[in-house]
Amino acid sequence: MVARQSNYRETSLSDKNTGATSRNLKGIQSADADSLAGFYDDWAPSYDTELEELGYEAPGQAAALLKAHGVPDGGPILDACCGTGLAGRKLREAGFTRVVGFDISPASIEEARRSAVYERVFKQDMNARLDSPDDTYDAVLCIGSMTYADSAEQLLREFCRVARPGGIVLFTHRSDFWSGDFAAILDRLEEEGLWRPLEVTEPQPYLPGHPDFADTIKVIYGVFRVA
Repeated sequence: MVARQSNYRETSLSDKNTGATSRNLKGIQSADADSLAGFYDDWAPSYDTELEELGYEAPGQAAALLKAHGVPDGGPILDACCGTGLAGRKLREAGFTRVVGFDISPASIEEARRSAVYERVFKQDMNARLDSPDDTYDAVLCIGSMTYADSAEQLLREFCRVARPGGIVLFTHRSDFWSGDFAAILDRLEEEGLWRPLEVTEPQPYLPGHPDFADTIKVIYGVFRVA
């Protein structure tokens, strides 16, 4: 695993001095867990600044959607794959006061802790069973990370498990990955009675400043109420 991580980062991680637009965000999508953690460990010190340069607005949009769909300010929220805490800070700005986060990157976790907006931040692989009891959170948020799921269905079922009945699951996913198998998963969870859709947006800007995304790849926000 270590050797694979080293080889991957040599070929796919840009030099830090070349800026956000040169980072291979498509290539990292197929990395193993150690490589993914290494990629984001290296990026963590400049992550917030570089994403701002790329025009990344998803954390703020997600916080606004939770407000619009009535998530209580004082209820617990899980920020899945929280990274350096961008979404957590936007949640706090929107008035949400109880946020728990997890991520696979230790360096990102430390940045998130320093933000002082989380009750707790812990290391977790999104492709393993979540380290949270059933029926815990008023909302589960997953922003900009669904492409790293080995099984989107398993992950979404875990979100439904840890969300309270009547709670919200809100996630983003790339527009080019939404149709086909992924859309079928969403329908299957609805048919099984695990959740019902509240809002699925039209494709929105994702990383407009990145040449691999720009106007070609956008992001869709999905908001679902857990049964």
